[in-house]
Amino acid sequence: MGMSATLRLSLLAITSSTLLSGLFACSSEELQGIEAEVVDLGITLDLPPVPEFVVPKANADGSHPIPELRLQGKSFLDTEIKLKGKIVWVYDCGAAIRTKDMSDADLVVMLHDHPEKCNPHHFIVAESAESPVERGVQVVEYPRPLREDELRNLEPEVIALKEAALAALPVFKVGDEVLVTGKWQLRSPKGFQNSDGLLTYASMENLSAPAAPPEEPKKKRRRR
Repeated sequence: MGMSATLRLSLLAITSSTLLSGLFACSSEELQGIEAEVVDLGITLDLPPVPEFVVPKANADGSHPIPELRLQGKSFLDTEIKLKGKIVWVYDCGAAIRTKDMSDADLVVMLHDHPEKCNPHHFIVAESAESPVERGVQVVEYPRPLREDELRNLEPEVIALKEAALAALPVFKVGDEVLVTGKWQLRSPKGFQNSDGLLTYASMENLSAPAAPPEEPKKKRRRR
């Protein structure tokens, strides 16, 4: 005869009770498993101090350094600002378009006959003379001498304005410290673009240029 349902339930209860009793009878140490081996070596790490981050600010004269424009340039967009820094690169159309087999005479002819091959004048100002060119700011569309075709075709008033702007442009070279005034933009009127910002030229002061000697007072002639 088969085992009755009541008997089967009784045996199951007894077995479960026995297993639970054995489980709880184990010591806490037996249930913890293997402990991790942690050894105190007594070493104190001498870490360098966390560098202090100083937010770049405008110079005392109101001009803006390169780091400030790189960090907060969006707040100056489409406004006139003053940029102070060192010129690290100047665009030279002749050097840009010249090929290895082009003579000096060929280059002169190319520049005369194909001025459209030249980009608008621009240079790059950086924080210091040793700064990489790619970390500088483009200063674009500064005045240049008018070409022969422009002198023939432009209105006299336009020519006069451009020649006056060129006359006001100081002589400069790579390495000079300059103070440039212009409009901070992402795109200049003549098509220069830079997502980090560029300066469309308005005026400039060469801070590295020697100061002009003071004029000597004119001597008054004595009346005889």
